[in-house]
Amino acid sequence: MTKNNITPSVFLSYSWTSSSHENWVMDLARRLRKDGVDAVFDKWRLKAGHDRFAFMEKMIGSEDTHKVLVICDKGYKEKANQRIGGVGVETQVITSSIYTRIQQEKFIPVLAERDEDGKVIIHLSQEESGAIAAYLSGLKADRVKTVNTLLHGDLHFKNILVNENGIVSGIIDWGDLSIGHPACDLSIAYSFLPPFARGVFFETYGGVDEETKLLARLIAVYIPVLILMQAVDDGNEVIAAEARSNIIRALTD
Repeated sequence: MTKNNITPSVFLSYSWTSSSHENWVMDLARRLRKDGVDAVFDKWRLKAGHDRFAFMEKMIGSEDTHKVLVICDKGYKEKANQRIGGVGVETQVITSSIYTRIQQEKFIPVLAERDEDGKVIIHLSQEESGAIAAYLSGLKADRVKTVNTLLHGDLHFKNILVNENGIVSGIIDWGDLSIGHPACDLSIAYSFLPPFARGVFFETYGGVDEETKLLARLIAVYIPVLILMQAVDDGNEVIAAEARSNIIRALTD
């Protein structure tokens, strides 16, 4: 329960890839419920004769659904790309919501990939996925006030150069240079720095209000998740591992 006595609710968007994958998703739903999150799992809610497409669209678009967990495996990716079945319907609704900038933070990718032998490769463990869900469910601010400053705009580990001693020596890829909220660049304090160094970083920067810190941490989780998804798709385990480390570091106090 939250401080306002409202139980956080999440909808699980996934592909019926196989019975083992469905069981994995069901287990995740059970763990979330055990932790006090109302996990909406279609097989628990849908009855015979119900329109499952209408159900999916309603759950994703409902204001009562605080978060949507997008369980990503090869089956989900293929159906999403081809707009096939329930996943295709959900993808259209999710894409529309993101492009119209309606609560983009509502959608949380959870990575579960399968190898050639059909074994599940968990790029984020259930505990790690649960930590992300719990963190996002605990966010209190739906929006932050507008603040404009000069930004790099794409500041993450793939655009940071280091020397042979691991010391930062440069920043590349300035193609997204823009004006926007400073949290976009300050997110590096959470994804790149250990917790004990953040206070000194913010003090040296010149002081940062709590709302900016909140948004910076959110971006520090969100961007590495996107990088992780791309790395998994490309088969780049080195980048995937570093992205995962960034996510865990950002969630650590």
